[in-house]
Amino acid sequence: MISNCQIEEGKGFFKGEMKWANPKEDWERLIGLSQFDNWKYPEDQALDFDVFSFRKYIGLLIKNNPTVLETLWLRDEDYCPFTSGWFHELRKNRDVFSSLRAYHAFSGYAHDQFKRMTHGATSGRMGAKRKAIVAKYGYDVKNASHLLRLYRMGIEFVETGQLNVYRPDREELLAVKSGEWTLEAVKAEAEILHERMRDAKETSILPDQPDTIAINKFLVDITWIWMKVDHLREKSSWHFPLEVLYLYKAKLVID
Repeated sequence: MISNCQIEEGKGFFKGEMKWANPKEDWERLIGLSQFDNWKYPEDQALDFDVFSFRKYIGLLIKNNPTVLETLWLRDEDYCPFTSGWFHELRKNRDVFSSLRAYHAFSGYAHDQFKRMTHGATSGRMGAKRKAIVAKYGYDVKNASHLLRLYRMGIEFVETGQLNVYRPDREELLAVKSGEWTLEAVKAEAEILHERMRDAKETSILPDQPDTIAINKFLVDITWIWMKVDHLREKSSWHFPLEVLYLYKAKLVID
């Protein structure tokens, strides 16, 4: 549990005091009826991030959710310095999640951005500043940038199995986001990328489905380890540090 959490912009890590949550409450959220899935930071605040339960996070990875899948493909220096051992094992074995589900996930998210690009201005969730941008350019340039990025990342991932989070086309995507492309140009590029995505699926090196046997083993192992560590902590007068999970790394390797 993180209290007094602050994000240092551009540094990619949290600053805050580490505390243990209530053990009984944690166990109930894990195995009881009121299971925790996710929590989103309030939209009216400056920060923008989601918190997922471990099970929910794994489920989204199995679906090849683009936003969540990206978390396994960052540079070493862009992870939290207190990232636990189980996550390093998860990242090392990230290929077990890779599958042709990525085709549907990336295409679906791109299509959603395409619709929002021209019809999102009517959404009540869009702020005045964003509506002003749409009024200026005739479409939502932010959605347009995400549209092209998702298609390009999806094509690369389906073709090669590599997810390129750090974009070589960054400047071009920023130009789209700055309104330097016309709506017609964005639509034309999206149509080309849509066809490339379909072609990539036909020649993809990815398996049809993720390795759910290996993934399930990992999910069960880490949950069991956490419960045992938490049980020991509850009976102890001192607190285990998060790094205690490093002691179990040998058990977490996905066969």
